[in-house]
Amino acid sequence: MKQTAGRDALGEFAPMFAHLNDDVLFGEVWDQEAISTKTKCIVTIVALISQGITDSSLRYHLENARNHGVTRAEAAAIITHATMYSGWPKGWAAFNLAKEVWKDDEPVAQDDVRIADPSGLSKDFPKGEPNTAYAQYFVGNSWLAPLGDPQLGAANVTFEPGCRNNWHIHHKGGQVLICIAGYWHGAAADSWFQHIALAVPAEGASAEWLEPVDAQTYEQLG
Repeated sequence: MKQTAGRDALGEFAPMFAHLNDDVLFGEVWDQEAISTKTKCIVTIVALISQGITDSSLRYHLENARNHGVTRAEAAAIITHATMYSGWPKGWAAFNLAKEVWKDDEPVAQDDVRIADPSGLSKDFPKGEPNTAYAQYFVGNSWLAPLGDPQLGAANVTFEPGCRNNWHIHHKGGQVLICIAGYWHGAAADSWFQHIALAVPAEGASAEWLEPVDAQTYEQLG
């Protein structure tokens, strides 16, 4: 991320601090590739809550987390978990901010049949197991069911409502996607989605995973 807050506020008064804030913290540290941006957002939120920092700084990082795929339900679970270790008043203060940040996200009722009963999914292909190996590249939950001989490189991928994978680039080779339920490379907000993914073999083929599809862009898709 490109940050200029340090230089905007303190560039003349404390240029070294501005450099450390804009170029090191929000540059080198936030750019490290060992963990996803979504994970960095979660770690930052928990660190701020544990210190009792519930001002505009926490709000900024809550908004950043939402933009990088942290859902309303995940935010509630993260703050609840952090509260158990950092203290009840800190949790209340964090929730007051989080409610504002995620106020436009509609909660899903526990008895909503679209979630509890994924009707419309193909009965001809297995749903598979939770897609934990690629969970860091998905917003929401997905399931993966390999099909046939592993050398075929075929799998059925199931997306729950609201689930989508990050932007990504296939370098050489790629995939052929056969939609069998739903209509998008990722689920709509109120319906499930499934596709069969067929790998296209090529020497040196690879996938480059990029940033999540942020909530604003996703909502504009209708």
